[in-house]
This record gives sequence, structure tokens and C-alpha cells, in this order.
Amino acid sequence: MLVDSMWVLLPAMLLLGMPMDWLLRGEVRFGQVDQMFLRGRKRELSGWNAAMLVLDPVRAAVGAGLLAQGAKIAAVHLGGSFPDATAPLILGIGMFVSMVAQLYTGRDPEYLLAPVGYAAGLIISLVAPSVAAIALLISFATLAGTRAWSGFFFAGAIACAGVGFLLMELDPVTPAVLGAVLFLPAIAGMLMGRHLMMPGR
Repeated sequence: MLVDSMWVLLPAMLLLGMPMDWLLRGEVRFGQVDQMFLRGRKRELSGWNAAMLVLDPVRAAVGAGLLAQGAKIAAVHLGGSFPDATAPLILGIGMFVSMVAQLYTGRDPEYLLAPVGYAAGLIISLVAPSVAAIALLISFATLAGTRAWSGFFFAGAIACAGVGFLLMELDPVTPAVLGAVLFLPAIAGMLMGRHLMMPGR
């Protein structure tokens, strides 16, 4: 069974740990929210890399599902007397490492990538549908209101942890771990003095 868990964790980390920067083809242009959604820029929006719109959320959702499954299996064998604490720890470490990989880009030293689609995939996969719907609604509403990519992550983190705690009585730990990971992009941008930017064409 331990071998099975390792086989589950391996594709999970391959999917989650693949840097978003690798999925971007050719030249990209970084922009804030207003710059990406101004009128007259429909041509640029339609030219966004398909990986940003489809592949990124899907691979995050599939990878997170496999990681959660593998973490539970591995916790039974590695957790000793505390398997319930080991599974969230494995899940949290895996998501933390993979989120760090999504932020880096060698295209411009002033920017970090804003993995919005990636974060949405994590939310959809790891929390109950009702929690995911509320968290994503709050996140995108905050994004529209603040006009800052960091607003999406702050709101998503708080919504996942708070709403998940209220609605997921059987597993309040997973949304809390996810919320902590979602804080990372915004906090990393502030600590490193880099702007979170969404890549587009």
C-alpha cells in the first residue's frame, strides 16, 4: 500500500510542481488587472495562452486530488499514532512547494506570476463544492473591486479557511491548510518587493 501511495504522490507532484512559466509559449506581456481587461484589448485577451485558461486549472485540480489521496494513504503508514495530523502535513508541504514553483518567472526580475487559474483549480479540488463556489465568488469579486491580483489570493485564503471551517465539519483542516497556501503569492510579492502580474499576449 505504501508503494501505491508513492505512485499516487509522484504524478501529483509532477502535475502540481510544473512551473506555470513552462506552460507559457513565446513572448508574453505582464499586466495588472486594469491593463488586462481594458476595452480595446480584446485581441490580446483572445490571444492568451490556452495553458493559462484551461490547462493550468485542470492540472492543478487533478494534481491536488491525487496529492490529497496519496497523503491519506501515506499517513496511514507513516503517521504512527497520528495519521489524522500527518495527512494534512503532507498535503500542506506538497502544496506549499508547488505554489512556490508557480510564482517564479525568469522573464522579468521585477515580477512574480499570479497563478489565479492554478489557485482556482486547487480550490475546486480540495474543498466541498459549496465552499468552492463561495470562495471563488468572493475571490473574483475582491479581484474586481481591488484591481489587484493579490486581492484574489487574500480573499480566497480567508474565504476557504473561514467558510470551510463553517461548512466542512467532517474535515475543517483541509480548507485551513489550503487557505494558508493561498496566502503565499501575495505574501511572497510583498516580502520580495515584486509585483504579482498575470501574463498575457
